[in-house]
Parts: sequence; structure tokens; C-alpha cells
Amino acid sequence: MKISMRILHRYIGFFTIGIMMVYAFSGIVLTYRGTDLFKVEKEFIEDIGPNISAENLANELGFRSLNINKTEDGVIYFDIGNYNTKTGIAKYSWPSYPTWISKMSRLHKTKSSRPLGWLNILSGVLLFFLAFSSFWMYKPKTKNFKRGIIISAIGIIFTVVILMF
Repeated sequence: MKISMRILHRYIGFFTIGIMMVYAFSGIVLTYRGTDLFKVEKEFIEDIGPNISAENLANELGFRSLNINKTEDGVIYFDIGNYNTKTGIAKYSWPSYPTWISKMSRLHKTKSSRPLGWLNILSGVLLFFLAFSSFWMYKPKTKNFKRGIIISAIGIIFTVVILMF
């Protein structure tokens, strides 16, 4: 049992490393999502239809709010762009992640009903297996095993304490 657990642990560990490297990088990126770090300015041109009022413009563009600066000759100017009420064309720029980072960050935001949901579940199960199977690396009565139990308990307590604050 011990030999087969070591072999499983080794190969599942190697497989999981690839997933976790991508997951770790996207987690670091998402930690800074409130800033413009890793983001690039993208230009958007959308046809949202003519004659939309300044009050409804933010909602039509998918923003919570917009700071309207002025309205002049049928063009509404706001902080990040403008909207022509006659043509229905809105032009604005917005900081967003490059496509490759955006796709990676979906790992953290996916729901179980989405195709990436299975990858999150698989990753969690594999990580749990790696954590649990590591106890089979040493004999239960050895010093290393006992230290492993103590360090694991410290890790659990540390995580719970951090979650409480």
C-alpha cells in the first residue's frame, strides 16, 4: 500500500503542478484586480442605438455609473469616452486584462455549471489527495510523521485564524 501510495502521490503531484502554476498565477493577478496592474487600455466602439439619455447611458454600456462631463451637439462626453445620440455609437477606453490573462482568471470565477467548473473540482480533489497521501510518505511512529502532523495542524489553525479576520 505504501509503495502504490507513493507512486500515485508522485504522478498526481506532477500532473497537478501544471494546473496549480496556472491557477497560482491567475490568483496573484486577481489579488490586484482592484488596480490597473496587469491591465492594458482597450478601445471600444459599440453601437448601442440612438437617442439614449445621459441617465440611461451607464446602464446601456454595462457600467454602474458614468461621470457625464458635458453634452454638446448631440454628443455626450463622459470621463472615459463619448456617445453620439444621433448615430448611437459609443466610443470609450477601459483598462482590461489581455486576453490570455482574462482566460486564466476565469479559473477562479467559474461556476459549477460552466465547462471550467470540472477543472476546479478536479484540482480540489487532486490537491486534497496530495495533502492526505503525504501522510503515507513516513511511518506513523517516526519523528518526521509526528512533525508533519504538527505542521499540518499549524497550517489549519493559521488558515482558520486568517479567515476570521
